[in-house]
Amino acid sequence: MCIDATGSMGSLINTVKKNALSFHSDLVSTLEKSSKHVDHLRVRVIAFRDYVADKMDAMLVSDFFELPSESSEFEKIVNSIETTSAITEEVTAHATETFSISEENQRIVEHINTLVDDLNEDADKLKAHESEI
Repeated sequence: MCIDATGSMGSLINTVKKNALSFHSDLVSTLEKSSKHVDHLRVRVIAFRDYVADKMDAMLVSDFFELPSESSEFEKIVNSIETTSAITEEVTAHATETFSISEENQRIVEHINTLVDDLNEDADKLKAHESEI
């Protein structure tokens, strides 16, 4: 589950969090209407912010949660997500124009690449699991 937690989401973030928290029950309800059943669902929360303004705090990546058994832990993570302020984003936008590439930017890029690799690996595992079913 990927959540935009940038400042522009300020007025919507509570609705997004509410929808994230109801996702499992909504999915189960919808599938049951088609005579399908879900015993559990494995989800991970990823919340992203502005990399220039928030630097290494720009990305929140949780462990995986088994729903519904780990619903309370999942709820804590989702409820912890806050947006950056719109003012911070505006200042950041202006600062970005003059921002030069630095070692810190390289670490951020490496962090993103690692996260993408992890997500691709998880997707491959999921595809393998689905083909076994």
